[in-house]
Amino acid sequence: MLLTMLRPIAVLRAAARGFRHWRWTRPFWGGLVLVLAGAEVLAVPTARSLVLPPDLLVVAGLAGSSHYLIGALLVVNGLMSWAQPAHHSFHGIVGVLLALAAFAASNFGGFVLGTLVGVTGGSLVFAWSPHRPRRGAAALRRRPRRRGRSSRRARARRWDTVRGGSPAGR
Repeated sequence: MLLTMLRPIAVLRAAARGFRHWRWTRPFWGGLVLVLAGAEVLAVPTARSLVLPPDLLVVAGLAGSSHYLIGALLVVNGLMSWAQPAHHSFHGIVGVLLALAAFAASNFGGFVLGTLVGVTGGSLVFAWSPHRPRRGAAALRRRPRRRGRSSRRARARRWDTVRGGSPAGR
């Protein structure tokens, strides 16, 4: 009975460990913020009929469809930053440019909030660097410095080179 109860816990721990590893190997938070920015840019014009008065929103561009295009591209850009972490700098720059384009083309970028969130997400994706595994304790220990005849010779050669003498003379 106890083993059947421990099995799901072990599976959940392994899944959490796997997700943590996946998250560390890609720009997770920047991609998530880009997806949220795209959703916000998409949601503002859609909310026109639900909550906001119709004269508050500007419908411009190709019959007001620029917010759909820019919002969808922001979402896809955030997802692609997860799928291709090696190209994080490209996705970060494109995310920032799309967020700035949303400000001009799509109701001030979702009332400025979508632009600010998009610029933040693109910056996070651009600034992300791959996770480097920690070095083990054995690699952190320094090798003891060799004391003896060879180190004295090396010091003498360096001193002769600094003074202008020939190190070959020794």
